[in-house]
Amino acid sequence: MVGETPVRNEAGLQDGDMIQIDSNQSLRCNFSERLLEEERNVIHHLEVRDLVCRFKGGGLGIDGVSFAATRGEMICVMGASGCGKSSLLQSLAGQFPPVRGQVLFNGLSFTKTSTALKQYVTYIPQFDAFDEHLTIGENLDFAAAIRSPYLSWRERHRRIDGKLAELGLNERRDSVVGATHKKTLSGGERKRLNIGLDMISSADIYLFDEPTSGLSSKDSEHVMEIIRAMAHNKIVIVTIHQPSSKIFQMFNKAMLLDRGGRMVFSAPRTKCSPYFAEAEHQQHFGTPLGGCPACGTTRPEFVFDVLETPLRDLRR
Repeated sequence: MVGETPVRNEAGLQDGDMIQIDSNQSLRCNFSERLLEEERNVIHHLEVRDLVCRFKGGGLGIDGVSFAATRGEMICVMGASGCGKSSLLQSLAGQFPPVRGQVLFNGLSFTKTSTALKQYVTYIPQFDAFDEHLTIGENLDFAAAIRSPYLSWRERHRRIDGKLAELGLNERRDSVVGATHKKTLSGGERKRLNIGLDMISSADIYLFDEPTSGLSSKDSEHVMEIIRAMAHNKIVIVTIHQPSSKIFQMFNKAMLLDRGGRMVFSAPRTKCSPYFAEAEHQQHFGTPLGGCPACGTTRPEFVFDVLETPLRDLRR
């Protein structure tokens, strides 16, 4: 397999490499911090079948969404405000029960086995979950004690050291977070800490709701690079309103929701641009893309312009 090397006797290792022990257990190399962190995986496959969720007033939050994900994939969910991106994540986390359809983990219904599987699913909302009066290190220590109470003191602090290094916050570990207006930490550092609070757990599925909201383009890329690095061997689903081309390239799959929670596109990320190239060409010239030898490359912004336009209008 690409990116994997069977080893019989010896092999050179680099920072960030994974040592696969069996199908559910591996070691991550963090030589810069002198750490070998154990990772165990229980959920290796997620499948959503015809998911329908309704709000208390009867309105549709999610309308017939279906897709699948396997361990190691990072998926972006795009769409205009109010299209159901957050509702989808909340349903996958067990916070928004469906009225129809299924969420399956390893082929097992999440609604029927939620008690056993919920600990392996982490939902990271947009709002900050840290305590502004504690230091970065204290916030992570508290989060680790809550999310992984089975760890010994030594194991917990080894995990905290590893996460601080991954988050790029090791040198700031003794800094008090402080209120937003005090500017103790930058917006990007606050976002990274918020991410770390949940990714310090032993979950297999991570659901990020708009992790780059309010950040500069540079901070957004940094946050997404950290999520990408920490997502190895996990299933990661990220809602994002309008990603830059660089951020978009970090994902394996792309999903697009229209208003009312209806899925209108779901495919590997590499098929997204050709799909919208065809849509753009037909919109401008009224002919299939293959029938025009003079067509040029699609404007990258067109893909994201679509997010602000109901797709049913583009199909007319």
